[in-house]
Amino acid sequence: MASQIPVWLDCDPGIISSFRENNSEIDNILRPRCKSQLMAPLGLFNPEEDYGRPVVENSDITLYNLYQFIIYDTVTPNSVETNISQDAFAILLIATHPSLLPLGISTIHGNSSVDHTTQNALSLLTSFGPKAQRIAVYRGVSKGLARPSVHAPAIHGESGLDGTDLLPTPTIQAKEGSAVDALADAILAQEKDVAWIVATGALTNVALAFKKYPQLAEHVKGVSIMGGAIGNGFTEAQLGTVDGIPRIGNWSVHAEFNILVDPEAAAFILEHPIVSKKTTLIPLDITHLVQATSQVQQLLLHGQDGKQETRLRRMLVELLTFFADTYKTVFGIGEGPPLHDPIAVAVLLDTIEALEFDYRGGQRYTVHVVTGGSHEDAQNGAETGRTIATLLPNGEEGVRIPRGLNVARFWAVTEQCLQLADKDNRL
Repeated sequence: MASQIPVWLDCDPGIISSFRENNSEIDNILRPRCKSQLMAPLGLFNPEEDYGRPVVENSDITLYNLYQFIIYDTVTPNSVETNISQDAFAILLIATHPSLLPLGISTIHGNSSVDHTTQNALSLLTSFGPKAQRIAVYRGVSKGLARPSVHAPAIHGESGLDGTDLLPTPTIQAKEGSAVDALADAILAQEKDVAWIVATGALTNVALAFKKYPQLAEHVKGVSIMGGAIGNGFTEAQLGTVDGIPRIGNWSVHAEFNILVDPEAAAFILEHPIVSKKTTLIPLDITHLVQATSQVQQLLLHGQDGKQETRLRRMLVELLTFFADTYKTVFGIGEGPPLHDPIAVAVLLDTIEALEFDYRGGQRYTVHVVTGGSHEDAQNGAETGRTIATLLPNGEEGVRIPRGLNVARFWAVTEQCLQLADKDNRL
């Protein structure tokens, strides 16, 4: 076998268990309202009258909490449920592809608290079998460089995940110690210009690593980031329209969730004089091209020969498709839900798997991240978290941002990795 590509994954698989109590009445309300996608336009929520009213009598969950969950953590492509499917496929590729050498996984705050994202990463690795379970997981930081974390109110309760009941209880535990230190140690232990960092959540852990260990900048081979949105016809992808307003972001009109969670961390990486020249950015403009159509869903569920349905496959497809209606109803994406995070992993496999990422002959960009304003300002129309890309003159180094890839080939590689996981999986 050819030498493997060492890679560290920094991710934020969200989990819905933090939004459920051991109360069937609440559960019966939560499920149908989640599936209605938008409460306010349907007349289900009046901010002035219902702000503090509990979902059910004597509950700590208010209708406003539920509204926040549905609007901010369900209708966006990087939602709680959708996000776990995104990270599931990213972890699948890293854990099973024979050309990748997983150095470790760090978790980060995002759609859910870092405790929940850590637990979910452990569950996903458990589901992928013994080989995946050997990958070390470290709990990352719980808030941004300069601002609090962004996720819906933490209402702890019984374990559960809408979209599937097949996610297993973890059989492994997170490692003790700092995720930032572990990331840096793992990269620096490799030869120079060999190891990659793939980031599919907020960039806080990654930024802290480069700040604490400045030698990482020269040592790392590359950084691949799922985040941001360019807009202005950068690709043919449909970015969506909400309430009649065209948008490029998925969490606000202008911003993609991963960048908006910690724009200061994103700015540090994307504007770093050394790291930016080694960075590949995978924005929504690319990920919205990679849609899980009904044909793709059948491939993932049944395999190439139509006979491979397993518990693992059912779990992944259930997670992937749970909010397909949301993409269609809210964002106008009807062919199938897009897949975001694993595209950042696929960047490493471009030449190996003939994925044909299109960089337009080597185009490079400067990427400016808007850091002014608060998370609340962003919801009210501010450009906080927006990624503004400017094309550099030919030959100048900068951030790589592809404009396309061979989507059919990507799904074929994903199916191959699923076959490998099936072989190693003990579910």
